[in-house]
This record gives sequence, structure tokens and C-alpha cells, in this order.
Amino acid sequence: MAHASDVITIDATLHSDLKHAAAAHPAASLADSPLAKALASDNAATGQITNSTLTAYASAVENGPLTGMAEPARAALIERIHQAFPGR
Repeated sequence: MAHASDVITIDATLHSDLKHAAAAHPAASLADSPLAKALASDNAATGQITNSTLTAYASAVENGPLTGMAEPARAALIERIHQAFPGR
């Protein structure tokens, strides 16, 4: 069982794309939201992400909408998440 603080290796491009997309979610601007906290704490090397941050980013993308991201691009990003982390 994975723990929230476990560090997961992730494709650097996927990490960057997830972070960028999550930052466009409305909850990213709410200081006390888990998403805003995840964005603020994501300062490790690209390609290394904590389980809780990955969960926050994936939830934000899956539950969109994301400002400035068209639905086909969001759907493609969701597919990349599912390919990289099957069953998540």
C-alpha cells in the first residue's frame, strides 16, 4: 500500500504537463485547498513526485474543467495518466 509521502518516479514530461494542467484548475487558487498545497510543495526534481501530489494533480485533471485547456487535450492527458499508472 502506497503512503501519501511516498516518492514516485514519473516521466518528466508527464509531471510537467500534470503540474501545468493542475495549476489551471479553479481550486489551485484557493490557498487552503489540497491542490494549492500540492502545487506549492511540488519542488522536487521533475520526474519525482509524492503520491499525494500525484493524486491531487490527477484528481484535478480528471474532475476539470481546466482554464485554457480544451476538452480533447484534457482527455488526452487523462489517457496518459491511465497509461502511466494503470488502475489508479
